[in-house]
Amino acid sequence: MKIGCQEHKVQDWKSFTDQEISRMDSDALTFWNQHKVMLLAACEAHVHSDDGAE
Repeated sequence: MKIGCQEHKVQDWKSFTDQEISRMDSDALTFWNQHKVMLLAACEAHVHSDDGAE
């Protein structure tokens, strides 16, 4: 998942600490705390939308 100039695996996004997110950008932690649930849910929905598709 890419957010701004940061691109990491979804599992990495899930495991980043607040301190790690804060070091990415001055407003990163605020953004992440406001949007992480929606962003991670969208990633999960995308992964599961491919289940069983051929």
